[in-house]
Amino acid sequence: EVGEQAAKGEESVELVVELEDGDFVGSGSLEDQDERVELKSTMVREERRQERVDGSKGYEKLFDVRLEDAEEIISSEEGPDIAYTQPVSAKTAGTQHVASKKGFVPTGVYDNKYFEVYPGRGRVTVLNMVYADSNFKTSSELHLPEEIHEAAEHIIGSINDERSDDLEEVERQIMNEDYNGQYSVRYEILPEPFNIADIRIQPSENRQSLESVVEEIEDIDNELKEHGDDYWMKASLDAESPMASEAAEELRNYGFDYSGLNLDSFNGRETLELQKRPGPKKDRQFISPVLELIEQLGLEYGEAGRESDYQGSRY
Repeated sequence: EVGEQAAKGEESVELVVELEDGDFVGSGSLEDQDERVELKSTMVREERRQERVDGSKGYEKLFDVRLEDAEEIISSEEGPDIAYTQPVSAKTAGTQHVASKKGFVPTGVYDNKYFEVYPGRGRVTVLNMVYADSNFKTSSELHLPEEIHEAAEHIIGSINDERSDDLEEVERQIMNEDYNGQYSVRYEILPEPFNIADIRIQPSENRQSLESVVEEIEDIDNELKEHGDDYWMKASLDAESPMASEAAEELRNYGFDYSGLNLDSFNGRETLELQKRPGPKKDRQFISPVLELIEQLGLEYGEAGRESDYQGSRY
C-alpha cells in the first residue's frame, strides 16, 4: 500500500510504502519547486529492501509512485516543466540504476558535495539526473567555451535518445561569442557543518566587471576556508548569454572544474555549472552513462571512480 503522509506541506509530499501486514517499508518525498519538481530523499528499511510491493522492491515502488505524480505535475499547464532527481554515488550505484531505468539522464556531477550522515566519512558525490520526457524548450542558443561543446552535445543527445518517440527532439545551437557587458553575482553560503557556497552569475548592464566577479568569488572562497579545507562551491552561469563563455574561462583559471549543464534551471534559463572542491577523493561507483559524462566534462577521478558492478541486490 502506498499512501501520503498526513503531515505534508504545500510544496512537499511524503509518500509511505507499507506491506499488507502494515509493517513500514520506507518513505520518499516529492517537492514542487515552482520551475521544477524533484524526486527527493528516499529511505527504505535495511531489513525490508528485498520486500516486494505490487511486484517491485520498496525503493523502486516509491520511485514509480512519485514519478507518476511528477508526470501529472509537469503535464499540467500551471505546473513546472522539468522533473529531476539527485541520487548519490558512494559504495553503491543502486539509486542511479533505478533512475536511469525510469528514463532519467545524467546532466551534472556534483563531486564531494554533501557530508556523509556519519561524521568523519567525508562527502558524497551527487548526480543531477533529469527526466527525459520533461517539457524542455525545444530549441535555444547556448554560449559555451569550446572545451565544453562536446559535453553539452553529449547531454542533449542522451536526453533525445531517452525521450519518447512521440515527443519533439530537444535542439540546442552551441556557440562561443565575445561578450562586452558586465555581470552580477548572487550567492548563498551554507555555513558549518555544510560549508557550501551556491553562486549565480548573470549578465548585467552596469554592475560588475569580470575582474570584480573573480575577486568576490575569492572572498567567498576565503570565507569557506576559515572553516577548513573540505568545502564545496558551485557557480551557475547563464548559458543563454554570451557572458557564460568568458566567465567560465576565468573560473577555470581560478581552479573550478565543470560539473554539467542544467536545462531550464533558473527563471527558465539554462545554466552552465562549475564546481570547486578541494576535499579528498573517495571511492565511488557510477553507472556507465555517468562515467561517460564524467569523461566528457574532463573530471579527474582515477581509481576513485569506477563503473558500478551493481546487480540489483540492495535496492
